[in-house]
Amino acid sequence: MGRAMKPVDVAMRVEREERPAASRSILVGLIGAGIQASRTPAMHEREGAAQGVTYIYKIIDLETLGLSADALPELLTAARRFGFAGLNITHPCKQAVIPLLDDLSPDARALGAVNTVVFGREGRAVGYNTDWSGFAEAFRRNLSDARRNRSGSRLLLFGRFLPTGIRLVFRKGFSVDLVCREQLWRLQIESR
Repeated sequence: MGRAMKPVDVAMRVEREERPAASRSILVGLIGAGIQASRTPAMHEREGAAQGVTYIYKIIDLETLGLSADALPELLTAARRFGFAGLNITHPCKQAVIPLLDDLSPDARALGAVNTVVFGREGRAVGYNTDWSGFAEAFRRNLSDARRNRSGSRLLLFGRFLPTGIRLVFRKGFSVDLVCREQLWRLQIESR
């Protein structure tokens, strides 16, 4: 299996494949609530500049706009119309966006959450989840001595880290006891 793509990689690949060669700018956004202090736009814009691309990253803060996740259909339509290449999706929209998309990557489908939407040909919206690969990299760097294929390791996961941690455990072959507050996730794990 190849390396997991970062949101910027996904958007840039789509830009190269589907946009005219003369276009050297990419318009993307971040949808979520309470995200005004996000460092993501500056990080993406710096990386775009390093790649010779004008990367325009807009914050779409539901809280600031007085909206809820119920506004997602309108926001996705507007993003398509204004030529956005894609959107990063964060709380509270990662599950709510799923029924509005045309397709999901296998990771997004397995996790039941989307953090990246890419608008492809004819405006098709495809949802991806790259959270788990970032979690896996942090796990590799900081917990590389965790036991594989043996019981006894314990991984404590809460809130937003739960689905990504579960995916990591299954993808990387770690044998751990998952301790969580949300019993719903335990039921979803057993059904997959």
